[in-house]
Amino acid sequence: MEEPRVNKNGIFYPRLLELKNYSPEHIACIEDVVYNLLKYETNYGKPISLLGKVQSGKTNTFIGVMALGLDNVYDICIILTKSSVTLAEQTLKRVEREFDEFITEDQILAYDIMNMPPLTEYQLSKKLILVVKKEDDNLRKLYETFNEDYEILKQKNTLIIDDEADWASIGFQGKIAELTLSKIALQIKEFRALLNSKSDFLQVTATPYSLYLQPETSIDGYMLRPEKIILMPTYKGYVGGIEYFEESENETSIYHYLKEEFSEDELYVYSSQNARYSNQILTHEKLKGFRRAIVNFIVGSALRNISEKREIRRNPIKFSFIFHIDVSKQLHDWIKTSLIDQLIIQYKDNLELFKKMVWISYEDLITSFKLISSEIPSLEDITVISIELLNFIRVIKVNSDSEIKSYMDSKNGQLKLIDPLNIFVGAFILDRGITIDNLIGFYYGRNPQKFQQDTIMQHLRVYGNRKKEDMAVSRVYSTARIFKALAATHRLDEEMRKAILENDYNRIIAIFKDSGGDIKPTNPNKLKLSKVETVSPRGKLIPTHFNVKKNNRNQESFTKINSILSELIPTRNFELPFLTDNDVIVKILDLIQSTFTFDSEDSYNFDAVKHLIKTISKNQNSFKSYLFVRENRELPRFSPTNLTYITSPDAEDIRTIAYETAETLPVLMLLGQKGEKRTVQKGGENFDIGWEDQPFFWPLLFTPSKMKPFIFENSFKK
Repeated sequence: MEEPRVNKNGIFYPRLLELKNYSPEHIACIEDVVYNLLKYETNYGKPISLLGKVQSGKTNTFIGVMALGLDNVYDICIILTKSSVTLAEQTLKRVEREFDEFITEDQILAYDIMNMPPLTEYQLSKKLILVVKKEDDNLRKLYETFNEDYEILKQKNTLIIDDEADWASIGFQGKIAELTLSKIALQIKEFRALLNSKSDFLQVTATPYSLYLQPETSIDGYMLRPEKIILMPTYKGYVGGIEYFEESENETSIYHYLKEEFSEDELYVYSSQNARYSNQILTHEKLKGFRRAIVNFIVGSALRNISEKREIRRNPIKFSFIFHIDVSKQLHDWIKTSLIDQLIIQYKDNLELFKKMVWISYEDLITSFKLISSEIPSLEDITVISIELLNFIRVIKVNSDSEIKSYMDSKNGQLKLIDPLNIFVGAFILDRGITIDNLIGFYYGRNPQKFQQDTIMQHLRVYGNRKKEDMAVSRVYSTARIFKALAATHRLDEEMRKAILENDYNRIIAIFKDSGGDIKPTNPNKLKLSKVETVSPRGKLIPTHFNVKKNNRNQESFTKINSILSELIPTRNFELPFLTDNDVIVKILDLIQSTFTFDSEDSYNFDAVKHLIKTISKNQNSFKSYLFVRENRELPRFSPTNLTYITSPDAEDIRTIAYETAETLPVLMLLGQKGEKRTVQKGGENFDIGWEDQPFFWPLLFTPSKMKPFIFENSFKK
């Protein structure tokens, strides 16, 4: 095959590079995409795929691909967007802005397919960009435009860019034995069949699971796995899953403080919509997380404005917060009117109580803020500004295209921040394609029985280019179950990306049973992600959200474990990990399991962990694993800083030893805790953050660096 030559010195691409601040890595990515489009004969069933991350600038990158493509062989670029009027308008405005001088000079025409005027022979000679929603009427209009209205277009070289390619474009109907493409997928395929041979198909997505998990056999003659996958780089300031679910384990990182949990009971408030919660908005126990989130948002904004020497009434830094609970529009009305608006009114009338909440929030936020700044505003100054900010909070419902359109900035396609503090209440309308600046708070309560991997990834609007200073006061609020699902999603996403990039479709070992049924675009839809663990090489499994039972049996189990350890190492010199029979390790875990009581049923599955230890060892033809013991630890149950569960009980020094040891066999770390009662004072109140005055061992499993990933359901039983 003759190597294609990419013309980088045309009309559009060099000018775009002058106008935009592309990094060298992004320029290389753009040029690699166009090179591969020219090299391969792509189509709907065998596309080139551009794989980015959520909110990582994918549109910016494919704009560059269009410019370079139009300078080379393509006459037409078609952008397929999510079926949202707002997103289609936003995409068209973005195209018009980026190619403004070329549109003004009649070198490029850009239209929404549903609003395209009749084209003259003169116009048909120009470069053409069309924005098309992935829905029936738009795709039918596109087909008719090429097949009936202007047949000459079929002969032109066309580049189809399928934005959010996993949304609607790939789908099946029927049972496994008789699969056919879904309607939208079939319409796209039929349109592609109209075009000449040098028309190409580029998929763009951040959630590639439907691409990875396509059937190995063809569907309607299409294989559907990409011809080539190109990884899009992230920008320097990008914050995503790695920061939220990996860096957050580092106690010295600002990301360690990002996640704050609220009780499952709090979700009941939203499902019931009972008036008593609104009436007791300042004190009801089931709204504790809700109140903390709103006050943290106010105090975090105050911290940032004071640190930047801004005046709230003259030149404030404006901040945003997303409240994402459910798709019900009626619920959104209730949350805005009966909860958020009511809380603000009540705090204005009860400033002494508000000051007390500011004090608690201040102690929470400065713990992370002081990691990036040596100048810490005083509590007195923060309180004054926080009280002032109570008067400048705008609560905005955005649960339809018409509502979101009124707040969309026509210049940059983002939601406008009108007041110093802006709280957006909505659901699915706040996912794919919607960008919000200065987002420092996210209250997330979508709690289905079965989480859909790509959907919850797209909900995470907190991902993206973020300032370190903003991240120091940013918080995400959710339940333990939802955080667990998000973490499982991140780990599975990372492993799937590695598998896709390495073209290794057998990379992940799954030891769960699928439930069967109809094929869906994303195979992980069938996994209950709240019950799924993705175990990666160099990974870690930790039980959290538990307490120890206060009874004689607990003391007996602790004594028995100590006896076993003394038999293994009579000197009790536990400085380094040591090899131990798996049967002994399982016996120790059985004893620990009998003493734990979990606050959440999905917190930890001892049976699955025991099975995992044996499976990893067996794959190495071994029946042993490592034990690593530390004694006399004094960790509390809850963090004294923000009163959330301790989720990283291992210090960095022993964590490093465990990871270095776990090369081919797993390491079970046992942290002997004194388990003492403990209280801490915050905002003038005492909070219980300790245990039950019962010693116990906290088990942490470290997985080998040289192993294949595992996925298992937490419902796994012996």
